Amino acid sequence: IDNSYRTIDTIIAEQAVGISISRINATHCMDMLASESQREEISGGQKVWWLTPGWIIYRRHVFQDWDKGKANENFPQHTGGAILLDGIDFWDKYCQEHPEKVLEFSDWMGIEIRPYKITLDRLKNLLADCVVLDLEKEIAELKNSLPAHSAKLSMIQQLEQLEEKLEKAKRPGEQA
Repeated sequence: IDNSYRTIDTIIAEQAVGISISRINATHCMDMLASESQREEISGGQKVWWLTPGWIIYRRHVFQDWDKGKANENFPQHTGGAILLDGIDFWDKYCQEHPEKVLEFSDWMGIEIRPYKITLDRLKNLLADCVVLDLEKEIAELKNSLPAHSAKLSMIQQLEQLEEKLEKAKRPGEQA
């Protein structure tokens, strides 16, 4: 990695012409699971360190350049501890199977880790929004490419199929 501080928007902008990348409307991974207002409510206004199951499983990679000193500089300022956003019923099973890993991570952080059960509805809706935007863009491009008076039947059928997909994507909860 040449520059580990590039933003996702910078990375997307650097992609070659013809490569289509959808951008989820979230500021970071935690924001994909719980909005800022939801996190504020969950934390009770306290400063917390947010975790996902992946952060716990891959903690050695996430914090690979951190020693105990760096951990002491960062984690204790989070007076509300660490909150695991758990949308996959991860915590109970992981604690039963790996209690020593949980204790070791919490000790290393110097703060308590608490689970908070969430649904994955926010993530699902953010992904669905991307699908809708992509389909709307594809439909607009296809409509712009249709000849004014002599559209081929296959192009019209393709447009109808895309519009049908778009309508289904706009109705979350229904099977596509």
